[in-house]
Amino acid sequence: MKHLITTAVLLFSMTAFAQVGINNTSPKATLDITPKTTDGSKPEGLLIPQLDGNSLKTAAYGTAQKGVIVYAKSAASPTDTKTVNVTTEGYYYFDGSAWQKMNGAAAGDTTNDAWANDTTNGLVKLGTKADGTARAAGTDFVVKDNGEIGIGTSTPTTKLEINSSTSGAIKIVDGTQAIGRVLTSDANGLATWTPVGQSASYHDVSSSRSLETLYTNSTGKEMKIFMTAFKSGGSLYCHLTPVIGGFSMLYQNLDDGRQMQLFYIIPPGATYKFVSQTGANFSPAAVSSWYEYY
Repeated sequence: MKHLITTAVLLFSMTAFAQVGINNTSPKATLDITPKTTDGSKPEGLLIPQLDGNSLKTAAYGTAQKGVIVYAKSAASPTDTKTVNVTTEGYYYFDGSAWQKMNGAAAGDTTNDAWANDTTNGLVKLGTKADGTARAAGTDFVVKDNGEIGIGTSTPTTKLEINSSTSGAIKIVDGTQAIGRVLTSDANGLATWTPVGQSASYHDVSSSRSLETLYTNSTGKEMKIFMTAFKSGGSLYCHLTPVIGGFSMLYQNLDDGRQMQLFYIIPPGATYKFVSQTGANFSPAAVSSWYEYY
């Protein structure tokens, strides 16, 4: 009879005050838990339900369960739309549509703006915007498993692809920027801002250049070659690598056996070699001068 009276009083107290106190008689919130010991002799705390990651896929979790907290003992495998973020053991809360991981200082962040795994497309991506609303088309930020990065696109096809519907999508400030300058790369791919129509000069390389020898334009600029040559019949041509404009060879015929002025344009980074056509009736070309302008 004593137990029945105690239970009745407890139920009346809970109904009257709509607050529950555990180990205390004056709860200060909906649920107020006071530790029974403070000397470490017994474990104290709140033990959250522990479930396997795959158990969180169930349809039992819907909008009515928004805010539920569980401890996932394992990652979900394979993941679905609800468990796309359940990739490691840890605490998760349900936002009404998907489970979100509680990570340290970010545990109080109720938005889905963190990186999310997209195993279907082999990438990780930013979720919603910082305020929890959906991202608009063209505001994507993704990193594919092969290291390709997409900004403004979810399907990058290069190491870095930036898609923008407005001009001025890229800004590089390194101290060399100025009005009217262009980004120019050196032979190693290191780029700096350089003036358009930058100063150039002639270089007499007659004594250090020869035919049938492979050279590389490592100036970082377009290079112009002026050559004076003599050849009795046949052709003298420049072989370019890579193929430029659909042509791998630039020909200059010297059929009349006269001395002629030759002019070639070598793109930056291209390799080139001058080849003299030979044969029974053709003599090797003789180069009397070779100037490079860059």
